[in-house]
Amino acid sequence: MKAQVIVKRLLGSRLLRWAVVVLAVGIGGYEISKEWHQVGHSLGQIGVLASFEALLALFVAQFANLKVWQVLLAGLGSPLRISVAGRILLIGQLGKYIPGSVWPVLTQMELGAQLVKDYKIIPLQERQSCSTCHR
Repeated sequence: MKAQVIVKRLLGSRLLRWAVVVLAVGIGGYEISKEWHQVGHSLGQIGVLASFEALLALFVAQFANLKVWQVLLAGLGSPLRISVAGRILLIGQLGKYIPGSVWPVLTQMELGAQLVKDYKIIPLQERQSCSTCHR
């Protein structure tokens, strides 16, 4: 029982969240630096303006993805502010860049679980059991 409490406290810690972000950015930076000669050559071929236009399109697409995810959650009964939804979705997506397929899921589960506690969001299982009560 004590080990479960320690693990739960560790997984919910702010230090671990920041460690995941730093690790993901560090791995990404390392991989880019290994291939920098090819990246620099490709950027030279594409051009500076086209690179910034592509970056802008990426930001717009990420924001649209965030809004869709926020509306989907609101439709399921868990309305979130854009900042909170962004924290769960975008930070959770950083886990994709850490070796092992469990990190994005684990990160989003932990961030979501913290929100259930902080914002009193009703878990899906409770909503489903009460869905017949409201008809």
